[in-house]
Amino acid sequence: MNELGLHTYRILSWLCAGLAWVIATVVLWDGCTGELQLRYRIITVVVAGIFILIGAFVLGLERILDNIYKWN
Repeated sequence: MNELGLHTYRILSWLCAGLAWVIATVVLWDGCTGELQLRYRIITVVVAGIFILIGAFVLGLERILDNIYKWN
């Protein structure tokens, strides 16, 4: 992988993780500030948690692939 590809991948992975966390924040804000029933609030928290995990997974994958790239 060349340097341009490495930097492009790193920037895109950080943007993807950040976007997932922004979506999680919006889902939590929208779900917890309204007048929803408890079961819908629980679903909202679960969905926001999934987006948080997606962001963490992308960042973890970026770090693992970066370490593998350094071995070559």
